[in-house]
Amino acid sequence: MAHVEQRLLEKEHILQFDVVISKEELLSKVEESVAKAAKKGSLKGFRPGHTPKKLLLNLYGDSFLAEAFHKIVDSTVNNFWDELTLPKIDLPVLAPGEDPLPSLQVKKLQDEYRLTFEVGLFPSEVKGLSQEDEYEKISVEIPEELVAKEMDELRRSTAIERETSEPVAPDDLVEIKIVELDGDHPKEGGWQQETHLRLTDEIPAAVQQSFIGKSAGDTVRIHVEPLRSALGPDALKRFLRIPDEDNREVSDWFEAQILKVIRFDLPEMNEEFFQKYFGRQVQTQEQAENIIRESIKSNYAQFIADDFVGRLLQHLEALNLFDMPERYLKQVFRTRTDGKEAEAHPRVYEAYVSAAKKSYLMERLQALTQTVPSDEEIANEVYASVYRSLRRFGLEEHTQRFVEDMVNNRPEQVRKIIQQLVYRLLAERLPAYVKVKEIPMTPAALDEKMAALSAEAQSAPAEEASPPDAASEDNI
Repeated sequence: MAHVEQRLLEKEHILQFDVVISKEELLSKVEESVAKAAKKGSLKGFRPGHTPKKLLLNLYGDSFLAEAFHKIVDSTVNNFWDELTLPKIDLPVLAPGEDPLPSLQVKKLQDEYRLTFEVGLFPSEVKGLSQEDEYEKISVEIPEELVAKEMDELRRSTAIERETSEPVAPDDLVEIKIVELDGDHPKEGGWQQETHLRLTDEIPAAVQQSFIGKSAGDTVRIHVEPLRSALGPDALKRFLRIPDEDNREVSDWFEAQILKVIRFDLPEMNEEFFQKYFGRQVQTQEQAENIIRESIKSNYAQFIADDFVGRLLQHLEALNLFDMPERYLKQVFRTRTDGKEAEAHPRVYEAYVSAAKKSYLMERLQALTQTVPSDEEIANEVYASVYRSLRRFGLEEHTQRFVEDMVNNRPEQVRKIIQQLVYRLLAERLPAYVKVKEIPMTPAALDEKMAALSAEAQSAPAEEASPPDAASEDNI
């Protein structure tokens, strides 16, 4: 039976191992192949299944031998790799000078064959993962006025509409007929249309005051320039209900006849309201506001996790300046890039080495915190990610089909989703292993930071090429 003999080249950070195959094992595998060929195959002049084994051995023995040799090597290397617990950098490669296919002849078999492989190793110790090591982590600080605003918007969105004969008040919606003016009179050929306007806080005070206290049937003058400044030209055009293809310029003043006044009766903030919109277990305003806070925080959970774990990994990479087995790395790089030399592609090679270190450090973080998502957690994360994306377009009923397509045809996207899940879990668990200094930020400050990073990423120069993937079970 083939076996492995290993030795550690400590100065080079390389584990070298020999796959040792005996003459007897090779002959046994060749005899099995010959027997199968004799049973299934046929040669001219012989009935199917009656080809002499000796003839097959003479004709094809060396080919059977080469096939057996490679199968034994592959199986032995894979088994050794699966059982190896040392912190390996990447896949095993042939040692320098090794011939992957030594001279193999059935009639000139050696007593044994050796094929030497090498695996680069990371150090077993990683600095920077103790309670003495401090890392900054963003925490969301929710202003009370933002919570109140969210509650107010919920009440407004669930308000009951009713037409009223009372004078116009703030937050009412007025249905109006507008006529473009030229001075104090309707403009000849000017724009006329029925539209509506809700007098919310975003409507300029001057425009609101034109309507406040008026009633259905009254006529007011509207100065539209403040609306243009506050809402933008496109929003003004929608308010005036001018078609997109109509590029007319309108006057600054319109006459508006109030056709109807619509009032919104806000629901009372009582137990019925809280249970209806926050869940049956919610009975008080305080409980509802806590749910709003957590909901706002959840919008930033992924960004905070990515920022925290990403910067922690950068710090670990800079702190752990361990020696890397350059000879081994260059050979793996050549293998993974179909013959590219590291010296000819320095940026890609450096990115590959950096990615290998980050991958190892990530493994150490996951091992330290026991962060290995279950199949169920991964499935739920993929489903939720696809659902959120489709919901923006009203296509959530197609979630299952899109999930199946992603899993079958877009493994990179699935891998990215899994990474996001791992980062969130790490961000939750790492504070038990390292010291964390919280940096409070408001949602507005976080939005600004996220926008700046997005702009920076879009303006960054394109990479020369993507680095080859580091070791994983799929790559062996």
